[in-house]
Amino acid sequence: MAMRPIRSTVAILLALMLALCCQTSACAETPVQHSRNSVVRIALVICYDGRPVTVGTGTGICIGERSGEVSCVATNRHVVDAMDEDTLALLAESLPGVGMEEMARQVSVRVFVMAGGILYEQDYDRDVILSDRADLALIRLSAPIAGRSSAVLADSSAGLDVTDTVYAIGYPGLADLKVIENWADYASVEALLADMAPSGINDLTLTQGSVSRIHVNIGGVRFLQHEANISPGNSGGPLVNEAGQVVGVNTHLYVDAETASKIQMAIESDELIRFLEQNRIAYLSAKDAKGGTGWMYVLFAAAAFGVLVLLAFFSRRKRPAAASVPAASVPTPTPPPVSTGSPVSTGSAAGAGASAADFGKPAGKTASPPPPVSPSVHVHMGKVSGKPSAGITASFAPKASGGSAAASTEESSAVGVHVSSSFSKKKKPVGEWEEHVDL
Repeated sequence: MAMRPIRSTVAILLALMLALCCQTSACAETPVQHSRNSVVRIALVICYDGRPVTVGTGTGICIGERSGEVSCVATNRHVVDAMDEDTLALLAESLPGVGMEEMARQVSVRVFVMAGGILYEQDYDRDVILSDRADLALIRLSAPIAGRSSAVLADSSAGLDVTDTVYAIGYPGLADLKVIENWADYASVEALLADMAPSGINDLTLTQGSVSRIHVNIGGVRFLQHEANISPGNSGGPLVNEAGQVVGVNTHLYVDAETASKIQMAIESDELIRFLEQNRIAYLSAKDAKGGTGWMYVLFAAAAFGVLVLLAFFSRRKRPAAASVPAASVPTPTPPPVSTGSPVSTGSAAGAGASAADFGKPAGKTASPPPPVSPSVHVHMGKVSGKPSAGITASFAPKASGGSAAASTEESSAVGVHVSSSFSKKKKPVGEWEEHVDL
């Protein structure tokens, strides 16, 4: 096979591979961007006599053994706990004059998982699991969530240190919650939620920061302190590393009333993993996760390297030495013997293509045609006494020319604030959640 076509083919393949790599790099999501697909919105609606009186929202993390099989959603307990102190305070403020007994009879609790504008209502008593140790909760799903994938949970006790970059993802209420003046204008709770709380991928808020402290013990639960901004509504949402893996669950926001400085806290992912295993819920760990966009880049790089190696190999091959072709030697013509005893006929021999005189034939007889020969070259030996001499023919058999050679180829008194969004029909003055240990 000729080397030039091989070089051209390899060069074309290399160009196509590099173009595809550039296109893929431009279009592919980063791991952090891709991790947004495992985040949903949570809404807790408390109704009195069938009418919504309080709505609280937060963020949730999709949990499943495989990427496309979401079996439940993890979040903070205070997001879905109807008996939470903040929730009860809002309820009492929204229903003045209603006694606790009557409230217990007429109040109903509804919990929704929201994703892409679709509401997935779950049975509160059956599907909600509250942790008695940490501020964590699980919501079992009765149907798959469209357009969402399972989050990858990393081991926060290994591979994470101070100054590492982290990202907080969630649905903070200040960013997108619509203020509803009259909830009675909506025919259903579903219509109310769809209007006031968007839940698409592009509705998520992503903030970046670094890890400030690790293994912060608060009430026997380990937290991460980080600088990625969070606010009410982020509760239950993931804190991810640069590989898009969950290293924490955003939970508390501590605010210093004098300096207005704040500290963000997230429950370490190890605490979430322990809670999942206690309830025998399968999850996708960083050790089990395979594939992803990173492998795609490695594959393309390996393929491009292989093409370059092939190109270099063919370019270094030596061209084959050209075969030497000896010069054609011209035989010396030898005249045929001439008979001296008989007259010689100088006529042309019978048959087309005969151009030489016949020697040694009796006069009066026709000479037989000579056998076919290679094209002849006539050599005349001069003249004798002004007359042309007899023509002497020398036959040269042409030699086959040799083939050409092949072509070559190249610490403060801080006020702790839950970061879930709670709303009631009446405005509530900002109050302290509780006093926490000095940080």
